Amino acid sequence: MRIFEYLDQIFEDSRKAETETRRKNFYQHGRLFILDILSRRYKSLINKPEVNLSQDDLTEFSRINWYRPC
Repeated sequence: MRIFEYLDQIFEDSRKAETETRRKNFYQHGRLFILDILSRRYKSLINKPEVNLSQDDLTEFSRINWYRPC
């Protein structure tokens, strides 16, 4: 699985799981913004020569807290 496909799927699954409109909108409209931030913060993972994610990469990305309410 490609890195951005994996991350995009996390956002889509999270959006579908939400029942609150405000949180659904966060996942829907914040997707590209968040992916840009993550690509800068996790540049070492994004710039890996491998196209696919390893199990360690999947584990690291799964630990990210995607939603932090104000």
